[in-house]
Amino acid sequence: MKQRQHRIQKQRQRLSFASANPEQLTFDFPVNPEIQVSTMQVPIGPHSIFDALQHGEVTQAEAAFYLYRNEHSHWETGKTHALSHTDAAKFLGMQRSRVVALSNSLTEKGWCEKNRREGNRANTYKLTHHKCEVHEIPLDKDGRPKKCAVPRGEGSPSEKLKKGIITWKQWLYFIISKVESDWISGIVSMTVKQACGLMRASAQTICDLRKTLEKVGLMERLSKRYTAFTAQLYPKPYPNRRRRRRENVKGMQFDGKYYYSFNKLWRISREDYHINAFDEWPGGGWRHANERELEETNPKIYHDFMKLRKNLIEIDAAMRYRPETEPEPV
Repeated sequence: MKQRQHRIQKQRQRLSFASANPEQLTFDFPVNPEIQVSTMQVPIGPHSIFDALQHGEVTQAEAAFYLYRNEHSHWETGKTHALSHTDAAKFLGMQRSRVVALSNSLTEKGWCEKNRREGNRANTYKLTHHKCEVHEIPLDKDGRPKKCAVPRGEGSPSEKLKKGIITWKQWLYFIISKVESDWISGIVSMTVKQACGLMRASAQTICDLRKTLEKVGLMERLSKRYTAFTAQLYPKPYPNRRRRRRENVKGMQFDGKYYYSFNKLWRISREDYHINAFDEWPGGGWRHANERELEETNPKIYHDFMKLRKNLIEIDAAMRYRPETEPEPV
């Protein structure tokens, strides 16, 4: 920590010197913000892209390309913006032909679905956040699919990758470290063996990645040499975490499209908040219903559904208008 403070003080001295001698101003490493400016939501847990990487189902390059598309997508639906292979190649520092191969490979493996557009316009894609059955999707304590907030924007690994300061492999390792870290403090404790398993890389590669991330200011080692690796990740998480509104207050069963009442006779759509009723007689099934019918039939379920719908509307409105959660168009 003292070493980092010394570096920051040294940078400030150089900045003050720059006003008189701008041509002599040089930096050994970029200036990084202490606290993250913005974040992107990355799917994690069982059946995620990280789980597939750990089990050798995807390569490191495929995982990095998937995360690039994820950064430029809607983090609830998985629908990406129009992304060209040329832009992806420039961002990741790869050949365009390799990016095309990675795109085809992820599509074949079921991690994304292509939406072809007419003319010469770039295609859009729909990412698979968790490659499993709906009931197997890992959920957080709020009943949402499990995700981790990874820094983006000024001073983030994504910005440094775009500028060519780090490589896509170092970017991937930082995100893996972030997922494995304490999300409140931003401190990660991970042995070389654990890192090798998570990234499927050699011990020497892991050590080299860590050294580079320390050099560019994205990681500060807190542990002594020859002890278990513990580091502070930069930028740090928000000091005062936003209290997120629980989407599913009552813990209703969710299948990825609908929330179901406790008696399984009513459901509400996650996409458009419409209510359906289930007719139990032979030949019956799900049909459209309205609020008045539900209120007259079961006031308790009606009250729970209205409370849930209010939460869903507020959450979706925040996702549309909050810059931290809605990616910029590419």
